[in-house]
Amino acid sequence: MEEILTPLTLGHLALWADRESCIVPLNYTYVKGEILLHCALGGKKLDVIHENPNVCFEVSEQSGEVTAHAGEGCSQGFESAICWGTAQYIDDIEERAAPLTAFQRRYETGDRHRRRTSRERAAKCGAVAIAVRKMTGRRRADKECEQWNWEQ
Repeated sequence: MEEILTPLTLGHLALWADRESCIVPLNYTYVKGEILLHCALGGKKLDVIHENPNVCFEVSEQSGEVTAHAGEGCSQGFESAICWGTAQYIDDIEERAAPLTAFQRRYETGDRHRRRTSRERAAKCGAVAIAVRKMTGRRRADKECEQWNWEQ
């Protein structure tokens, strides 16, 4: 499942509070059992996380061509991972710099080096760490389907 989480760059964060669900698409990085997100210093997403830190996070990618519905069934190559965990906004500016740096380095390219996040920059950008406690993953290639489950 980590081999699915690590290379992908877009995920969907599912939240629940006040009897209402919400899904937020966002960039992320995955490091040592945590999903790291950068965010604003305030807003609805953080309000919901403060009210209910239990979240679900999904990543997926399709590959190949969808087969026709011609009596053989329908299939699509894909891989996906779903994680359940506890989200925590990182209040301390010093602590916030490390996940923001990990996030920045995730998106480095050979011609574009990204520096360590300074204290000044960390004061202007929020960060959330999701401690993953459970994961499921699936991958389908051709007609073969693999499935994984992990729980802490």
